[in-house]
Amino acid sequence: MRDREYFLTTSLSCQLQAARRELADFRSGDIYQKLRADYEGIIRERNLTIKKLQKERDAFSFSRREITRQWMDVLEDLQKEHEKETKKLKKTIAELLDIIVSLKNRNGELDEKRKKALSDYYETAGKLEEAQGIVIKLTAQVNHNYENSSMPSSKCVGRKKIMNNRERTGKLCPWRKRRSSSVM
Repeated sequence: MRDREYFLTTSLSCQLQAARRELADFRSGDIYQKLRADYEGIIRERNLTIKKLQKERDAFSFSRREITRQWMDVLEDLQKEHEKETKKLKKTIAELLDIIVSLKNRNGELDEKRKKALSDYYETAGKLEEAQGIVIKLTAQVNHNYENSSMPSSKCVGRKKIMNNRERTGKLCPWRKRRSSSVM
């Protein structure tokens, strides 16, 4: 166990010497200067990183603002064009509505004319039918002759008179004598 104690004692004495040196360094301020230099180096790196990120942010923010402004300009232009088109369309719609109204009025007038013409047509068609009936009746009467009716041939309107080819002798017929004598 002696070895163990020796080892433990040696180890503790080494630790004590290291702690004394560290304490001396702390008392002299060398450690503080080294820690401060390390700390300042870390701070410088962080500051550089922060500045770099700030520049990126500012550049991004500027480009974002610029893009937003450009989009707003585009949207305003589109809105103006939309308003112009809307005005044109409203004007066209108003004109079309006026045309529709005039066409409806014209359609009403034409409808009245059509009704009147149709009425006149039916009236004329009725008169024509009556006239055709009369024409058929008259045609039947004209075509009515001794061949297709009980009418004697002597009553036929367009009949040619058959000429008597006999010569007159000057003698009176016996039945004429009687007639003429009775008439007197």
